[in-house]
Amino acid sequence: MGGGGTRVEYQSPQIQKDDTFERYLSYQQEREAAAERRAAQERAEAAAKEAARKEAAESAYTGLRSGVESQLRQGLITYADATGQLRDYAAKYDLGPKEGAVADLTKMYTEELLPGRRTTGISAAYEELLGRQATE
Repeated sequence: MGGGGTRVEYQSPQIQKDDTFERYLSYQQEREAAAERRAAQERAEAAAKEAARKEAAESAYTGLRSGVESQLRQGLITYADATGQLRDYAAKYDLGPKEGAVADLTKMYTEELLPGRRTTGISAAYEELLGRQATE
């Protein structure tokens, strides 16, 4: 018998490339990029909000200073309270040192208000102790 055998031919199986990991990696990269864009947008919005807050506080500082000076002139607050309010406000809103405003307030207090208050205090004490008004 000669040659009539069957011939078997083997074909290599068709292997499809598994791209599951590549797709997952791509998906993760897209998520990270989107998260970074959101974070950058949030940082920009926070910076803009902080700048607006600081600008509003800076413009309101002049009014606060005027009000504090008026209250000090009227005797409604002490010098320590007045300077404390100015410094606290500047610190609260990160306005930087406002020592020029405090120095102006100090000058106004020591040159304009304090001498008059001392005279009034001395006159009141004299009248209370001696029962009559002080004379020159």
